[in-house]
Amino acid sequence: MKFTGYIYEEPKPEDFTLGGGKLPLPPLVEDGDWTPWLPPEEQQKDRFFDSYGCTGFGTLSALEILFRRIWQDERDFSERFLGVMAGTRPPGNSPARVCDAIRNHGLIDDALLPFKDAATIEEYYAPDPMSPGLVAEGLEFRDVYDVRHEWVFSGGDWQRNKERIIEALLFSPVCLSVFAWQEKDGVYYKPEGEQDTHWTCAIKAEEDFFWAFDSYPPFLKKVDWRMNSMQAKRFEISKKQQFPEHNTLMAN
Repeated sequence: MKFTGYIYEEPKPEDFTLGGGKLPLPPLVEDGDWTPWLPPEEQQKDRFFDSYGCTGFGTLSALEILFRRIWQDERDFSERFLGVMAGTRPPGNSPARVCDAIRNHGLIDDALLPFKDAATIEEYYAPDPMSPGLVAEGLEFRDVYDVRHEWVFSGGDWQRNKERIIEALLFSPVCLSVFAWQEKDGVYYKPEGEQDTHWTCAIKAEEDFFWAFDSYPPFLKKVDWRMNSMQAKRFEISKKQQFPEHNTLMAN
């Protein structure tokens, strides 16, 4: 089994959970189909090394989709910056730590710290400590945007989790853990006895499978509901109170 960056971490009692009433729930996409707002495809590895950064790549895909849907803002965030600030290193990181790093340190544009400038895994997760200018850039984002997240589920049977994902897709793309990757007849599945190794982004539900926007080619994948992901998260983005004219509730 090859892990690609997903590390399970037990949810904390104070974590938000879908249906718990802690996050506002304004539906943003009535049919749960986020494909019209997909960002450019990005791969978490090149021919020299794998970043093991799937928790960052998947999470940022969801946030970039939300920026396109809410503000028609085609943001491209730096996975390298997020990886350094979240402490991501091989063999990976937990989704919770990555999400907390976004809330604590913000995000920067990919052009300021791109993948292509790193020739090794050591260069990819550098500079560490992060340069003061880029830290300040991230804090500027944090000061404007409130990025919140909640568990759609952590554990449970696949039928119930399917229902939860379909519900959550009304509000945001859903990031979730999967086994990477085994395919049969064009659909990806989890072999019996295997565990989740990867974090990807669900963008549309069908009856027998969901579509994932992924950080490995092919970037659009059909994934069997019986994959039965261990964990899933959905997201909410709004501008802070000094910017009340731009928030999720005003999206149409």
